[in-house]
Amino acid sequence: EHAMQAAERHYRELGYQCDTSVHKTKPYDLLCTKGRETRYVEVKGTRGGPHAVFVTRREVAHVRQNPGVCDLFVLHGIDLKSTGSRARAAGGKPVVLSPWDLQTGTLEAL
Repeated sequence: EHAMQAAERHYRELGYQCDTSVHKTKPYDLLCTKGRETRYVEVKGTRGGPHAVFVTRREVAHVRQNPGVCDLFVLHGIDLKSTGSRARAAGGKPVVLSPWDLQTGTLEAL
């Protein structure tokens, strides 16, 4: 949720309208539009570095079927603070791959 809020803030600052409800039914987390431009954004959050994230088969298929219009937003270095029985996320540094080109990374099946 913390990474989603950071991604939405990032794209809104760039002038996009963001639909956050799509993550319930689509293989991406944000649908961002600006005029006639559309970005399909996959959001990942991690306490570690930005070098490796898990992606699903559906996410990979969607990026391959929609080249040039998919982005990967990774919020890394997130700090988790425990407050009683709940954890609270804070901070993090964004890395945005736009467009997200699957050919420039290494995919490994797990």
